[in-house]
Amino acid sequence: MLRPATAEDLAGIEALWLAEERDIDPPEPLQIAAAAQAGLLFVWQLQGAVAGFAALKRWHPGVFSLAAVVSTKPGQGRALVRAVQAQVFTVLGGHRLGLDTTYDNARALHLFESTGFVREGVMRECWQRPDGEWADCIFMAILARDWRP
Repeated sequence: MLRPATAEDLAGIEALWLAEERDIDPPEPLQIAAAAQAGLLFVWQLQGAVAGFAALKRWHPGVFSLAAVVSTKPGQGRALVRAVQAQVFTVLGGHRLGLDTTYDNARALHLFESTGFVREGVMRECWQRPDGEWADCIFMAILARDWRP
């Protein structure tokens, strides 16, 4: 179940973010709190326990990006992404949901394509990895009219 994050969830969300080594830096606690206050931070809850989260950014009215998505339970990524899509397109009135991931993140690319996201282009050297290497990113998006619940 996806639900809006509350102030009580913020420390747990930060801990989930830091639990695994990632190629990207975690958001600052104030960024996490601001996303929650804006109604753009969500908790993925399974059997009463927090099992992940998703953070959105609103670029323009109706245009959102998936800034972060983390699932701690294997096999739950697809359900979490679908729940985020439902939130964006039915609750938030979104028209477009975009995201990006590095060109070599095959698991993420497969997950997002399997949930209806379409590759829209390459952003050259958009992400610097901890070792200093710059990686190209694939930009993907799904439109409300293409979304299938």
